[in-house]
Amino acid sequence: MGTGHTETITREYPGAFERIVVETPNGDVDLRSTDGPISVTGTKRATDAADLTNVTLTMSRDGDTLELAVEIDEGLFSFGTSPRMDLEVAIPELAAVEADTTNGEITCDLSSVTTVAATATNGNIDCAIEGAEDVTAETINGDVDVTLPAGAEPALAFDAVSGGLSVTGLEAGSVESGSILGASVETTIGAGTTRVEVETVNGDATIRGR
Repeated sequence: MGTGHTETITREYPGAFERIVVETPNGDVDLRSTDGPISVTGTKRATDAADLTNVTLTMSRDGDTLELAVEIDEGLFSFGTSPRMDLEVAIPELAAVEADTTNGEITCDLSSVTTVAATATNGNIDCAIEGAEDVTAETINGDVDVTLPAGAEPALAFDAVSGGLSVTGLEAGSVESGSILGASVETTIGAGTTRVEVETVNGDATIRGR
């Protein structure tokens, strides 16, 4: 990543939450299911060791929503690679999970989450999800991969300025759309019990069963 100095922080957030929001302007976000409380491992990366102090993780609570946000000092100026913080977040059973990064990738392996929303500006989204009723993945420059149980029957909506859609490995059926300009596909496979919405500007979408 071109960053010579790192610092790792860990946080744990016990308590009853129904929704978690994770945001970072510069860094990857990895979401994993856990039987324990919400916990976070953040890895700061910077060219200059002194810059690590300008990268912080903040927490706020609004009712049953936990919000975690990475903040990078706006006055920071560097000729090297911009500082960043990569996040690994362990998540118990929740109603909703939202993740947002400007420069970075979002990966997840989640079960027993009702709603999942992943948004990236420059980066891929790769999520394996079980039990969700509503999945949204949006990126401007990047590909989207969503893995569902093989028995899933999704209602799919796909929009891209330049990209294609591939649906494979689902027992209820498959879809194949080559890479085209102005792609827009809406289709229901089986009963449509899981809503999957994918938007990209430059990128392909793959929905697969496992």
